[in-house]
Amino acid sequence: MKTIFFHDSFDKKVTARPNAVLSVDFTGNRFATAGIASSIKIWEIVQGDDSVSVEFIAELNPVEDSLRNVNVVRWSPGGTYLASGSASGVIIVWRKQNDLEINNSANEEELQPKEQWVVHKKLMGHSLDVLDLAWSPLLYTHDSKSTNKENATPQNGTAQAQLLVSVSFDCKMMIWDPLNKSEKKVLIDPIQEIKGEDQHKKAIQGVAWDPLGHFIATQSCDKSVRIYEVNQEAYSVAPPSTSATTTPKKKKKKANGLCVLDDAVKISRCPLEDEEKKVALYRDEQAALFSRKLQFATDGSFLATVTGQLPKSSEKDTPVDTAFLFARNQWKRPISCLPGHNEPIIGVRFSPVLYKAKSSSVFNKQCEYKMVYCVMSKKNIMLYDTQSPYPIAVMKECFSETISDAAWSADGNTLIVSNWDGYCCIASFEHGELGEKLVDTTHKVGKWLLEKNDVPKSTPLESLSAEDVVMAN
Repeated sequence: MKTIFFHDSFDKKVTARPNAVLSVDFTGNRFATAGIASSIKIWEIVQGDDSVSVEFIAELNPVEDSLRNVNVVRWSPGGTYLASGSASGVIIVWRKQNDLEINNSANEEELQPKEQWVVHKKLMGHSLDVLDLAWSPLLYTHDSKSTNKENATPQNGTAQAQLLVSVSFDCKMMIWDPLNKSEKKVLIDPIQEIKGEDQHKKAIQGVAWDPLGHFIATQSCDKSVRIYEVNQEAYSVAPPSTSATTTPKKKKKKANGLCVLDDAVKISRCPLEDEEKKVALYRDEQAALFSRKLQFATDGSFLATVTGQLPKSSEKDTPVDTAFLFARNQWKRPISCLPGHNEPIIGVRFSPVLYKAKSSSVFNKQCEYKMVYCVMSKKNIMLYDTQSPYPIAVMKECFSETISDAAWSADGNTLIVSNWDGYCCIASFEHGELGEKLVDTTHKVGKWLLEKNDVPKSTPLESLSAEDVVMAN
C-alpha cells in the first residue's frame, strides 16, 4: 500500500492549518471531497507504474451556504450527479454543465478547474445539519399514476427512478426524487418523511440503502438502528412483471404523498451470550462522534452497524468496542461481531468488487466469493474480508485527528480516507493484492443470493430469478 497526503487551502497559506475534510466519495476513478470550507472539490486518481497522483477537476461552491460546512457528499450510481448536504440543512444535487479551457499561462501551483458544475436541484426540508445521504439503486416505479414517465425504459415503458434518502441532526429521515424529469422546479419537496413512532429520538448520524432495494437502515446516537422496508409495490429493483406478482402484499402505513416505506424494525437491545438477558448494543451520544456510517454488504447479504459495544465481563471492566453484523432479514440478534478494537468504530465501507474465495466464508460456507471492507475507528483503519473475523491489514498512525469518512474506487484498487486534520490518505493496492476478481460480479451476486441456503423464507428475493436481479442492476 502507498500512502499520499493532500490538502487545499493550507497550501495557499489562506488558513493557519488545513480545514477539516468531513466527507469523501468515489465514482469510477473520481472522488469528491467536502468539509469545513463550504466548497466541494472533485478530483481524479491517476495510476502510474509505481505511483499514484491526484488531479484537480472541478470546484462546486454553494454561494448561499458560504459560511456553512458541507457535511457529506455522495455520487449517484453512474456518477452523473453529486449530492451534498450542508450544516444549514440544505441538500444540493449537482450536475456537470460543460468542460472548461485550461489556461496554460497560469501559475502551475494554482488549481485550474477542467469542468463546470451547476445546481440541478435544491432539496429543502431539514432544519439542522444534514449528516448523511444515500442513493437508491436504479428502481422500477410500479405506480400507474407516476409522473416520472420521461424515465421510462424502452423494454416495457415502465418509469425508473433513483431516489435519495437524507438524515439529519433534526432527527428526521426524508426520501427525495431529485432526478424526476417531470419536476421542472429547482426547489423540490420530499416525497416522504418518517414521523411518529418510527422516528429516531435523537440525531440520525448514518443511513444506508440496501443494494437490492428492499431496505433502508439508519443509525442514531439514541443507541438504536432502525430498518425500514421499502414498499415493493411502489419501487423495486426487479421489473413490475416479476415483483408485482411475487412480492407479498402488506398493509402500508399512511404517509403524505407516495408511500416509499412500509414497516420499520428497531434494533437497540438484544440477547448475546445469555438468552434471557438483553444488553444495549450501541454507544450513546457521550461517545462524541460526528457520524455513524453503517452499510450493507456489497451483495446485500448482511448489514454492518457501528459504535457497537460488547458487555463488561465484570464491574471493573469497560465495554469492548466492536461492529455488529446482521444477516439479511434477521434483525433480532447479530450473527457476528468484529473484535480487536480499543476505540469506537465510526464507519464501515465495502469495496464494490467481489473476489474469488479461497476457502469457506465466515458467513456462508458455500459462498464462492469473498467481499473486502474497511472498518474505521477514530484514528485507525482495519481491512477485513468475509473469510476471516480478523483484520487482513491495518493502517495506523496516519492521522492526528479523528477519521471522518472513507470510500473505494470502482475497481477496488484504491481506498481513500478523509480526516478532521484536513488530510486525505490514499491507499493503493496492487493487482491481485486483495484477491482474484470475479469477471461477472453482478450475475454472481444475484445467483448466490437466490440459491444460498440461509436466505430466510420471507425474503422477497427468493421468488426472483438471477436474470431479474442482473437486469435490474
